[in-house]
This record gives sequence, C-alpha cells and structure tokens, in this order.
Amino acid sequence: MSRASTGLSGAGPGGADRGQSRAGSRPTLLAFPHAGAGASAYRDWGQLLAPDIDVIAMRLPGREDRWSEPPRRTIRSVLEATEPQWGDVCRPPYAVFGHSVGALAAFELVREIRRNGMANPAHLIVSGRVAPQVRSVLPVQHDLPDEELSAHLCALGGVSETVLANRAVRAMLLPALRADLACDEHYEYVPEPPLAVPVTVLSGADDPLVWREGLIAWAAQTTGPCTIQWMSGGHFFGSEHEEEVLTCVRSALSIAVH
Repeated sequence: MSRASTGLSGAGPGGADRGQSRAGSRPTLLAFPHAGAGASAYRDWGQLLAPDIDVIAMRLPGREDRWSEPPRRTIRSVLEATEPQWGDVCRPPYAVFGHSVGALAAFELVREIRRNGMANPAHLIVSGRVAPQVRSVLPVQHDLPDEELSAHLCALGGVSETVLANRAVRAMLLPALRADLACDEHYEYVPEPPLAVPVTVLSGADDPLVWREGLIAWAAQTTGPCTIQWMSGGHFFGSEHEEEVLTCVRSALSIAVH
C-alpha cells in the first residue's frame, strides 16, 4: 500500500524502501544508512524531498523487515544483498548517498555500477567517513564486549544511553551494529581508476572518527569536482543539520535535471 503521506512505500524482504513511483524525469536518491541503522533512518527524507526527488533507502539484512536474515559483514555482501533494490533503478537522473559505513557502501556501489556498464549517477554524496583508500587509525570496535560497545555508541550520539540500558533492546540492536562495524573495519580497498562522478563530502567539525586529510583524500576518487562541506557537530551532525544535508542533495540532483 502506498504511503504518499510520508513519501515512502514499503517493500518485501530485499526490496527497496521507495518514494512515490517515478514519473517522467523525477530524480532518485539511493541512500545507505549508518552502522546499525536501517531504511527508516531516511523516512523523513522521503517526505521532505517529495515530490521532487524519489528516495530509495536501502533495506539491509538483520533489521526491520529483513530481521530474520543474518546481517552481512562485508561491503561486497551488502551490495549483493541489496542488488534487487538498486539494480533496476540506476537510471539517470539519480544520486547515491551514504553516511559512515554507508559511505563506503555508496562508493563501492558506484564502482560496481561502472563495472556493469550501467549509467553513472549524477553525484556521489558521502558523509562521516574518510576516503576509502585511507587506512583507519581507529581501534577495532566490532568485537568489543556489549558494555564497551554500548558506551562507544552512546559517546558518538548514535543511540541514547537509556535505550541501550535495556538489555533486551541491546540484544536486538548490537548484532547488526557489530556486522556493520566489521564491514568497515575489514574493508580492503582495491585501487581502480577514479570515478567520472562529482563527489561531495559532508562532515561534522567535531566528528572523532574523521580527520581533515582523510576527507580531502576523497578528491583522488573522482575526475570531477570534489567538495567538502563542514558542519558543526559530531559524527551524527546530520540530525542537527538535516535541512543543510537535504539542500546538498537537492543541489546535486537539480544540476542533473537541468
């Protein structure tokens, strides 16, 4: 059943969480969530960008309507598990967005699209993640004890301390989070030619997971322009600057349409 009031409609396991059905040349945004999150992280975007942009938020195994499936622990397997969602909608004009580990998935999706001879997106927008070729200097997190991992997540602002204090809720949330962190921490960058796609990099000025040189290094991944936009806040700066992030999305796709 269509959910026009939210700008999103549901889909079965493996399917996309879509905005209103595409009409004419209305652009599409494919969005990958941050670690531990699901398609619902972008539910508001469907409403806020409608009716001009069709939002397709990736539904990942191990959460929401794919709860019964084991979460994936590599970027490659994430792309394979979501191929039914993006495989038939990568038609211009469209853009790809991802935050944190979702930025890695978004980047690798665009490279997979190129390998398959499909049409490039108009823009790649990555958020809260240093360039893929930059080796992280952060300690491994995915195999921390529950208490330590919960404390780390609370410090970043991803989930409230009250929520994670509930052991039953924590037991539901942490498996997907651990798998997503493993995707990031086990990621092995394979050199390929830079993309012929403009790249915009978004970052919180106080994000402890990124650093300036690591963000600037995204420029090596494109033959087009690479723009870095700093905003106040930490790793989840987007929750405080949602309209600024959406303005970036609108701008990227407005250029594509016109």
